[in-house]
Amino acid sequence: MTVALRADIRPHESALHTAGSFYRPELDLVRFIAFLLVFLHHTLPRKGLIPHLGPQLSALVTSLARACGIGLCLFFALSAFLITELLVREKIANCKLEIKAFYIRRALRIWPLYFLGLGIGVALTLFKPAPGVLERYAAYAVLAGNWYCAAHIASAGKSPMEILWSISVEEQFYLFWPWVAAKARRVMQIAAIVLLAASSAAILVLVRIGADTDAAWFNSFVEFGFFGVGAMLSLQLRGRVPKWSAALRTVVALSAFALWFVASFVFHIKDSGPATSGLNLLLGYFAVELGCVLFLLSLMGISPKKVPRPLIYLGRISFGLYVFHVLGLHLSSSILQRLGADHSAIFTAVLGLAITISFASLSYRFYETPFLKLKKRLEVVNSRPI
Repeated sequence: MTVALRADIRPHESALHTAGSFYRPELDLVRFIAFLLVFLHHTLPRKGLIPHLGPQLSALVTSLARACGIGLCLFFALSAFLITELLVREKIANCKLEIKAFYIRRALRIWPLYFLGLGIGVALTLFKPAPGVLERYAAYAVLAGNWYCAAHIASAGKSPMEILWSISVEEQFYLFWPWVAAKARRVMQIAAIVLLAASSAAILVLVRIGADTDAAWFNSFVEFGFFGVGAMLSLQLRGRVPKWSAALRTVVALSAFALWFVASFVFHIKDSGPATSGLNLLLGYFAVELGCVLFLLSLMGISPKKVPRPLIYLGRISFGLYVFHVLGLHLSSSILQRLGADHSAIFTAVLGLAITISFASLSYRFYETPFLKLKKRLEVVNSRPI
């Protein structure tokens, strides 16, 4: 981080920044935007010629749609930022980490909804069998879903709950990061750099053996780069946030989107098939990582009064939005077809988003909240309210 950037950072008055508490409402906005990008990725056309647009505009739109999938990378970077921040604060408050309590808290936050989604996927598969799906979900059940996806790319897309593969990557990160966080800050910084280096090395190895770009996308070591940048950002900021003007924040956020688009349109990191070159894939993932850092910085420190409360709420239920959104799109398409209504992409997306929000809201209120209350009882650092 440059000296200029350090000078332009101050403590965030609106956040609870004692050693024993931490909550930034604007990060719920980041969660919702990350979800919205993933939703658009699954809604917009990602390949082929789009009617009435022509080949050049079609290429731009499909590249933009593929770039929206990078919302998942933003989720990973944000997750690492928050987990690192909370673990560091717990060490300050307690002079040590309760690692067992950490894993219980993570299980209470993730597993109830994750395994509910997995159960829905299994039930749908039993109702409408498809080859290979139950084997895929067996890998998901032991949190190795991404590795199964990497090995069986051609069989993907047969169930609305296949998107849960990303939870496996996140859980694999949690397997080792609290043990790293228990060490000195310098060790954490080195570990974050190692994650970035491991990501680059994995990309080059995968290209060398002729692996598909989708295999890189599902690879834990590749994705760990986003956890590395999120953790490093937390360690470098030390609880501070940018004190930027609205205009500068807008420029930084747009720069992040531009980098994500370049990664898709120029470096083709989300195109199916073999990578164009190792350098292209490496530069593409670097552009995504830098974009994630810039986007997080562009929103950190915004006054909660400037963030619409509905968006904070949607960010709060973003895990449910992510879990249910493909199912919501499937149901939307089916309902519109049965009603004989217009089931074009825009109508399917609007109804699908409404269904997704409804499912996520009900899940959060009646299913997740009891588990979150148990999690609260184990918190050393008070984080996001329920």
